[in-house]
Amino acid sequence: MIGIGNRIHHYRKKNQLTITALAERSGLSRSYLSNLEKNKVVNPSINVLNKIAEVLSVDVLHLLHEEARNECTSE
Repeated sequence: MIGIGNRIHHYRKKNQLTITALAERSGLSRSYLSNLEKNKVVNPSINVLNKIAEVLSVDVLHLLHEEARNECTSE
C-alpha cells in the first residue's frame, strides 16, 4: 500500500521541488516533511495536508485517496 508520504514525494518530484523548497513554501519544517515522506508521520492533520497540496498544486484528495496510487506507480 502506498502511503500519503509516497504520494507527497511523487507530486513534489513531479513539481521539481526539493524538500527545502516545499518546506519554505508551505511553512512546514524540512525535517517534518522528510519524516512525512518516509511515512514516519502516521496521521498528518488536514491543515498540514492542505498546505502541502496548495504548494504542489493538487487537490488534497490526491494525497489522501488510493486512486493516486496508480499515478505514483506508473512512472
